[in-house]
Amino acid sequence: MITESLEFSETGDVAVGCVVIVMCVVALLGNSLSVAYFWEQRRKTIYPLLYSFMSILDITSSLVSLPVIVTLFSSRDPVMFGNGAFCLIWTVLFYYLLRISIFLVLLISVTRTMGMTLPMYKTKQRTVLLSLAAYSAIILIVDTVYLSTGMLRMRYREKEAFCEMFEPEDLKKYTTTTSIYFIFIKLEIIVPSVLIIISFIVGTMALVRRIKCCKKMKKDESQFRDASVTVTLFTATYLVCYLPCLCLEVLYFVSLFWDTRTIRGTQQLQILRASDHSVPSPPPQLLTQPLSVSHKDAKV
Repeated sequence: MITESLEFSETGDVAVGCVVIVMCVVALLGNSLSVAYFWEQRRKTIYPLLYSFMSILDITSSLVSLPVIVTLFSSRDPVMFGNGAFCLIWTVLFYYLLRISIFLVLLISVTRTMGMTLPMYKTKQRTVLLSLAAYSAIILIVDTVYLSTGMLRMRYREKEAFCEMFEPEDLKKYTTTTSIYFIFIKLEIIVPSVLIIISFIVGTMALVRRIKCCKKMKKDESQFRDASVTVTLFTATYLVCYLPCLCLEVLYFVSLFWDTRTIRGTQQLQILRASDHSVPSPPPQLLTQPLSVSHKDAKV
Protein backbone atom coordinates (compact mmCIF):
# COMPACT_ATOMS: atom_id res chain seq x y z
CA MET A 1 0.00 0.00 0.00
CA ILE A 2 1.29 3.48 -0.92
CA THR A 3 0.87 6.68 1.09
CA GLU A 4 1.55 10.32 0.22
CA SER A 5 2.24 13.19 2.61
CA LEU A 6 0.90 16.78 2.53
CA GLU A 7 0.22 19.53 5.06
CA PHE A 8 -3.30 20.34 6.29
CA SER A 9 -5.00 22.51 8.89
CA GLU A 10 -5.73 20.48 12.02
CA THR A 11 -8.44 22.96 13.01
CA GLY A 12 -10.12 22.54 9.64
CA ASP A 13 -9.91 18.77 9.86
CA VAL A 14 -11.48 18.75 13.33
CA ALA A 15 -14.26 21.06 12.11
CA VAL A 16 -14.98 18.84 9.12
CA GLY A 17 -14.86 15.77 11.35
CA CYS A 18 -17.42 17.29 13.75
CA VAL A 19 -19.76 18.14 10.86
CA VAL A 20 -19.48 14.58 9.54
CA ILE A 21 -20.23 13.20 13.02
CA VAL A 22 -23.42 15.28 13.26
CA MET A 23 -24.48 14.16 9.79
CA CYS A 24 -23.79 10.52 10.64
CA VAL A 25 -25.77 10.70 13.89
CA VAL A 26 -28.75 12.27 12.10
CA ALA A 27 -28.49 9.71 9.30
CA LEU A 28 -28.27 6.78 11.72
CA LEU A 29 -31.28 7.89 13.74
CA GLY A 30 -33.43 8.89 10.77
CA ASN A 31 -32.67 5.84 8.68
CA SER A 32 -33.11 3.47 11.63
CA LEU A 33 -36.63 4.82 12.11
CA SER A 34 -37.24 4.53 8.36
CA VAL A 35 -36.17 0.90 8.30
CA ALA A 36 -38.44 0.09 11.25
CA TYR A 37 -41.42 1.75 9.56
CA PHE A 38 -40.99 0.60 5.95
CA TRP A 39 -40.02 -2.95 6.88
CA GLU A 40 -43.45 -3.41 8.46
CA GLN A 41 -45.05 -2.22 5.20
CA ARG A 42 -42.89 -4.32 2.88
CA ARG A 43 -45.59 -6.88 2.00
CA LYS A 44 -47.97 -4.27 0.57
CA THR A 45 -45.90 -3.11 -2.42
CA ILE A 46 -42.31 -3.22 -3.64
CA TYR A 47 -41.58 0.36 -2.62
CA PRO A 48 -41.47 0.00 1.18
CA LEU A 49 -38.96 -2.81 0.65
CA LEU A 50 -36.83 -0.63 -1.63
CA TYR A 51 -37.04 2.23 0.86
CA SER A 52 -35.85 -0.18 3.55
CA PHE A 53 -32.88 -1.20 1.39
CA MET A 54 -32.08 2.46 0.75
CA SER A 55 -32.15 3.26 4.45
CA ILE A 56 -29.89 0.28 5.20
CA LEU A 57 -27.42 1.52 2.57
CA ASP A 58 -27.46 4.98 4.15
CA ILE A 59 -26.80 3.48 7.60
CA THR A 60 -23.90 1.48 6.18
CA SER A 61 -22.53 4.58 4.44
CA SER A 62 -22.61 6.45 7.75
CA LEU A 63 -20.69 3.65 9.47
CA VAL A 64 -18.17 3.57 6.61
CA SER A 65 -17.47 7.26 7.32
CA LEU A 66 -16.23 6.50 10.84
CA PRO A 67 -12.63 5.58 9.82
CA VAL A 68 -12.42 8.87 7.90
CA ILE A 69 -13.53 10.77 11.02
CA VAL A 70 -10.86 9.00 13.10
CA THR A 71 -8.25 9.96 10.50
CA LEU A 72 -9.33 13.62 10.51
CA PHE A 73 -9.07 13.73 14.30
CA SER A 74 -5.59 12.15 14.13
CA SER A 75 -3.87 14.80 11.98
CA ARG A 76 -4.61 12.62 8.94
CA ASP A 77 -2.56 9.74 10.25
CA PRO A 78 -3.81 6.61 8.40
CA VAL A 79 -4.79 4.86 11.66
CA MET A 80 -7.14 2.07 10.43
CA PHE A 81 -6.26 2.83 6.80
CA GLY A 82 -2.68 1.89 7.60
CA ASN A 83 -3.74 -1.76 7.49
CA GLY A 84 -3.62 -3.03 3.91
CA ALA A 85 -6.50 -5.49 4.30
CA PHE A 86 -8.73 -2.87 5.92
CA CYS A 87 -7.87 -0.35 3.21
CA LEU A 88 -8.85 -2.90 0.54
CA ILE A 89 -12.16 -3.89 2.15
CA TRP A 90 -13.10 -0.27 2.94
CA THR A 91 -12.43 0.96 -0.59
CA VAL A 92 -14.43 -1.82 -2.25
CA LEU A 93 -17.33 -1.24 0.16
CA PHE A 94 -17.24 2.54 -0.26
CA TYR A 95 -17.44 2.48 -4.06
CA TYR A 96 -20.00 -0.32 -3.97
CA LEU A 97 -22.31 1.73 -1.75
CA LEU A 98 -21.88 4.75 -3.99
CA ARG A 99 -22.95 2.93 -7.16
CA ILE A 100 -25.61 0.64 -5.74
CA SER A 101 -27.41 3.49 -3.97
CA ILE A 102 -27.70 5.42 -7.24
CA PHE A 103 -29.00 2.30 -8.99
CA LEU A 104 -31.55 1.75 -6.22
CA VAL A 105 -32.88 5.30 -6.59
CA LEU A 106 -33.11 4.64 -10.33
CA LEU A 107 -35.21 1.52 -9.74
CA ILE A 108 -37.57 3.41 -7.42
CA SER A 109 -37.98 6.32 -9.81
CA VAL A 110 -38.33 4.37 -13.05
CA THR A 111 -40.78 1.77 -11.74
CA ARG A 112 -43.03 4.47 -10.30
CA THR A 113 -42.88 6.46 -13.55
CA MET A 114 -43.90 3.36 -15.50
CA GLY A 115 -46.79 2.88 -13.09
CA MET A 116 -47.92 6.48 -13.64
CA THR A 117 -47.62 6.51 -17.43
CA LEU A 118 -48.78 2.92 -18.01
CA PRO A 119 -51.81 2.30 -15.74
CA MET A 120 -52.12 -1.32 -16.89
CA TYR A 121 -48.49 -2.07 -16.10
CA LYS A 122 -47.80 -3.94 -12.89
CA THR A 123 -44.32 -3.90 -11.40
CA LYS A 124 -43.06 -7.39 -10.69
CA GLN A 125 -41.25 -7.50 -7.38
CA ARG A 126 -39.14 -10.46 -8.42
CA THR A 127 -37.86 -8.66 -11.53
CA VAL A 128 -36.88 -5.57 -9.56
CA LEU A 129 -35.08 -7.57 -6.87
CA LEU A 130 -33.29 -9.71 -9.44
CA SER A 131 -32.11 -6.56 -11.23
CA LEU A 132 -30.74 -5.20 -7.97
CA ALA A 133 -29.04 -8.49 -7.11
CA ALA A 134 -27.55 -8.85 -10.62
CA TYR A 135 -26.12 -5.33 -10.62
CA SER A 136 -24.65 -5.86 -7.15
CA ALA A 137 -23.00 -9.07 -8.30
CA ILE A 138 -21.56 -7.42 -11.43
CA ILE A 139 -20.00 -4.60 -9.38
CA LEU A 140 -18.40 -6.99 -6.90
CA ILE A 141 -17.19 -9.45 -9.55
CA VAL A 142 -15.57 -6.74 -11.71
CA ASP A 143 -13.86 -5.08 -8.73
CA THR A 144 -12.68 -8.47 -7.47
CA VAL A 145 -11.16 -9.35 -10.86
CA TYR A 146 -9.31 -6.05 -11.17
CA LEU A 147 -8.00 -6.17 -7.62
CA SER A 148 -7.11 -9.87 -7.52
CA THR A 149 -5.10 -9.60 -10.76
CA GLY A 150 -3.25 -6.54 -9.50
CA MET A 151 -4.50 -4.25 -12.29
CA LEU A 152 -5.74 -1.94 -9.55
CA ARG A 153 -4.27 -1.44 -6.10
CA MET A 154 -5.08 0.55 -2.98
CA ARG A 155 -3.36 3.51 -1.40
CA TYR A 156 -4.08 5.88 1.44
CA ARG A 157 -4.16 9.54 0.40
CA GLU A 158 -3.85 12.29 2.98
CA LYS A 159 -5.54 14.73 0.60
CA GLU A 160 -8.81 12.81 0.89
CA ALA A 161 -8.15 11.18 4.28
CA PHE A 162 -9.19 7.77 2.97
CA CYS A 163 -8.04 4.97 0.65
CA GLU A 164 -8.57 4.88 -3.10
CA MET A 165 -7.90 2.66 -6.10
CA PHE A 166 -5.05 3.49 -8.49
CA GLU A 167 -3.18 2.06 -11.46
CA PRO A 168 0.24 0.64 -10.45
CA GLU A 169 3.23 2.17 -12.23
CA ASP A 170 4.74 -1.27 -12.82
CA LEU A 171 1.67 -2.56 -14.70
CA LYS A 172 1.31 0.00 -17.49
CA LYS A 173 0.68 -2.84 -19.94
CA TYR A 174 -2.87 -2.90 -18.57
CA THR A 175 -3.42 0.81 -19.33
CA THR A 176 -6.25 0.22 -21.83
CA THR A 177 -8.02 -2.20 -19.50
CA THR A 178 -7.80 0.10 -16.50
CA SER A 179 -8.86 3.05 -18.65
CA ILE A 180 -12.03 1.19 -19.58
CA TYR A 181 -12.66 0.51 -15.89
CA PHE A 182 -12.37 4.19 -14.95
CA ILE A 183 -14.60 5.26 -17.84
CA PHE A 184 -17.31 2.76 -16.94
CA ILE A 185 -17.23 3.65 -13.25
CA LYS A 186 -17.92 7.25 -14.28
CA LEU A 187 -20.77 6.14 -16.53
CA GLU A 188 -22.21 4.09 -13.66
CA ILE A 189 -22.69 7.39 -11.84
CA ILE A 190 -23.66 9.72 -14.69
CA VAL A 191 -26.04 7.54 -16.76
CA PRO A 192 -28.31 6.43 -13.87
CA SER A 193 -28.47 10.03 -12.62
CA VAL A 194 -29.56 11.29 -16.04
CA LEU A 195 -32.19 8.55 -16.26
CA ILE A 196 -33.45 9.51 -12.78
CA ILE A 197 -33.86 13.13 -13.90
CA ILE A 198 -35.76 12.06 -17.03
CA SER A 199 -38.02 9.66 -15.15
CA PHE A 200 -38.65 12.31 -12.47
CA ILE A 201 -39.82 14.84 -15.07
CA VAL A 202 -41.99 12.32 -16.94
CA GLY A 203 -43.45 10.88 -13.73
CA THR A 204 -44.22 14.30 -12.26
CA MET A 205 -46.02 15.40 -15.42
CA ALA A 206 -48.05 12.17 -15.43
CA LEU A 207 -48.92 12.63 -11.75
CA VAL A 208 -50.14 16.20 -12.32
CA ARG A 209 -52.30 15.11 -15.27
CA ARG A 210 -53.73 12.26 -13.24
CA ILE A 211 -54.65 14.53 -10.33
CA LYS A 212 -56.30 17.10 -12.62
CA CYS A 213 -58.42 14.62 -14.59
CA CYS A 214 -59.47 12.51 -11.60
CA LYS A 215 -60.36 14.88 -8.76
CA LYS A 216 -62.77 12.36 -7.24
CA MET A 217 -60.71 9.23 -6.74
CA LYS A 218 -61.52 5.83 -5.40
CA LYS A 219 -59.70 4.66 -2.31
CA ASP A 220 -57.17 2.53 -4.23
CA GLU A 221 -56.51 5.34 -6.68
CA SER A 222 -56.05 7.82 -3.83
CA GLN A 223 -53.53 5.52 -2.11
CA PHE A 224 -51.66 5.11 -5.38
CA ARG A 225 -51.53 8.88 -5.80
CA ASP A 226 -50.24 9.39 -2.26
CA ALA A 227 -47.54 6.78 -2.81
CA SER A 228 -46.58 8.46 -6.09
CA VAL A 229 -46.31 11.83 -4.35
CA THR A 230 -44.01 10.22 -1.76
CA VAL A 231 -41.75 8.80 -4.48
CA THR A 232 -41.75 12.16 -6.27
CA LEU A 233 -40.67 14.01 -3.13
CA PHE A 234 -38.05 11.35 -2.39
CA THR A 235 -36.59 11.63 -5.91
CA ALA A 236 -36.71 15.44 -5.87
CA THR A 237 -34.79 15.54 -2.59
CA TYR A 238 -32.21 13.14 -4.00
CA LEU A 239 -31.75 15.24 -7.16
CA VAL A 240 -31.36 18.49 -5.23
CA CYS A 241 -28.66 16.93 -3.03
CA TYR A 242 -26.89 15.09 -5.85
CA LEU A 243 -27.08 17.59 -8.73
CA PRO A 244 -23.86 19.48 -7.83
CA CYS A 245 -21.97 16.18 -7.67
CA LEU A 246 -23.47 15.09 -11.01
CA CYS A 247 -22.33 18.32 -12.69
CA LEU A 248 -18.84 17.76 -11.32
CA GLU A 249 -18.83 14.16 -12.55
CA VAL A 250 -19.84 15.27 -16.06
CA LEU A 251 -17.03 17.84 -16.16
CA TYR A 252 -14.58 15.24 -14.92
CA PHE A 253 -15.78 12.70 -17.48
CA VAL A 254 -15.32 15.22 -20.31
CA SER A 255 -11.79 15.88 -19.09
CA LEU A 256 -10.94 12.21 -19.64
CA PHE A 257 -11.17 12.77 -23.40
CA TRP A 258 -10.38 16.46 -23.75
CA ASP A 259 -7.19 18.17 -22.64
CA THR A 260 -8.93 20.96 -20.76
CA ARG A 261 -5.65 22.74 -20.03
CA THR A 262 -5.66 24.14 -23.59
CA ILE A 263 -8.83 26.22 -23.11
CA ARG A 264 -9.64 29.32 -21.07
CA GLY A 265 -11.08 28.84 -17.62
CA THR A 266 -9.26 25.55 -17.23
CA GLN A 267 -7.83 26.48 -13.86
CA GLN A 268 -11.27 26.27 -12.31
CA LEU A 269 -11.84 22.85 -13.88
CA GLN A 270 -8.48 21.64 -12.61
CA ILE A 271 -9.51 22.70 -9.11
CA LEU A 272 -12.76 20.79 -9.48
CA ARG A 273 -10.86 17.78 -10.72
CA ALA A 274 -8.51 17.91 -7.75
CA SER A 275 -11.45 17.98 -5.35
CA ASP A 276 -13.37 15.14 -7.00
CA HIS A 277 -13.05 12.14 -4.69
CA SER A 278 -16.26 10.25 -5.39
CA VAL A 279 -14.54 7.75 -7.70
CA PRO A 280 -11.02 6.33 -8.09
CA SER A 281 -8.38 8.45 -9.81
CA PRO A 282 -7.95 7.54 -13.49
CA PRO A 283 -4.55 6.90 -15.04
CA PRO A 284 -2.73 10.25 -15.61
CA GLN A 285 -2.43 9.72 -19.36
CA LEU A 286 -6.22 9.43 -19.60
CA LEU A 287 -6.53 13.05 -18.54
CA THR A 288 -4.41 14.42 -21.35
CA GLN A 289 -4.58 11.97 -24.26
CA PRO A 290 -7.31 10.52 -26.50
CA LEU A 291 -8.11 6.87 -25.91
CA SER A 292 -6.78 5.99 -29.35
CA VAL A 293 -3.25 7.04 -28.37
CA SER A 294 -1.05 4.15 -27.30
CA HIS A 295 0.76 4.22 -23.98
CA LYS A 296 4.12 4.57 -25.70
CA ASP A 297 3.05 7.83 -27.32
CA ALA A 298 1.15 9.21 -24.33
CA LYS A 299 2.61 12.07 -22.32
CA VAL A 300 2.33 11.24 -18.64
